[in-house]
Amino acid sequence: MRNGPLDERKYAAAPKEITATVSLIEMRRSNGALVVSLDNDQVWMQNQPTEYFPLKVGDTVRIRSAALGSFMMFAPSKRATRVTRIR
Repeated sequence: MRNGPLDERKYAAAPKEITATVSLIEMRRSNGALVVSLDNDQVWMQNQPTEYFPLKVGDTVRIRSAALGSFMMFAPSKRATRVTRIR
């Protein structure tokens, strides 16, 4: 059932925003996208590499849910990139 009581519980369980510290940054060779490991054992990858997204190990990032089930990662420099959770 769409937009029913079960649908509301599914979306209510997911947090709207998380804050974590970067523990490892890798670069995918195929397309140049960053793969970011966080201190909470989550791993996120950029959907499309940006030419300038300043991020280093030890930075605190915020990840917020965005439109249509996507997520945005915000660096301390106030720059943002769209990401996907891979672990």
